[in-house]
Amino acid sequence: MKSTIHFSIKGWSAWAPGLCDAKDWVQWSFVPFCPNGDESPNSSAIPPMQRRRLNRITRMVYHVVDHIPRSNEVAQVYCSRHGDLAKSTELLVQLAHRESLSSLNFGLSVHNAVAGNISILQHNNQEITSLAAGRDGLVNALVETTAQCYDNQKDVLLVVYDETVPLQYSADLEFTQPAVFAYALLISVGNDYSIDWQNRQDEFTPMMTDVPTELDFFAWFLNKQQKSWSYLSNATQWHIHRIGHDGNDTK
Repeated sequence: MKSTIHFSIKGWSAWAPGLCDAKDWVQWSFVPFCPNGDESPNSSAIPPMQRRRLNRITRMVYHVVDHIPRSNEVAQVYCSRHGDLAKSTELLVQLAHRESLSSLNFGLSVHNAVAGNISILQHNNQEITSLAAGRDGLVNALVETTAQCYDNQKDVLLVVYDETVPLQYSADLEFTQPAVFAYALLISVGNDYSIDWQNRQDEFTPMMTDVPTELDFFAWFLNKQQKSWSYLSNATQWHIHRIGHDGNDTK
């Protein structure tokens, strides 16, 4: 059985090491790669007392969310494949060595810590959702975000992000290089895009790719060269289509 929903994207913002503005990202989208490096975004807008306790992943996410106008007034859906895995790994190592744990570090290691910190910084009292669906996170987050748009008849901000994983887990990545990035899409009720999905019965083994699914989709969205984007999960075939757009249209 095939299911379909429609949506529009009113605006976007993104940040990664070496990719700081819209022109950089559009150029990247034609030959996408995994951005990586030690650079951090400008976080001077965050009060110093709060800024000093935030790690890079939270600063990245705040940067892209804050660049969407009135983002503090809309519901937000957060999607990350790994979250702050480095913080969680650090705590696990400390446990293995029977060391005491910092309550602050523990609080910052949970998967919804980034979303919680952003909502506090923005004084946002709207609904906040944090998803952890592994490699299928992006498509599930798009469905969740769009469903919330239709349920409340309001715009919803989708925030997608990831950080370099610790060496202990790097062998399990399905893409060739670590990826550091954050982007936000302001989703609304509309008909500029459709996403459809249907169950599949055959077995599926993920293949090594140059970039993670989250960045592959974002490149497709930005470069506007193809009408459709497809993705296979273990049990589902996904398609996202542009409606009424040719490859040269800009959004």
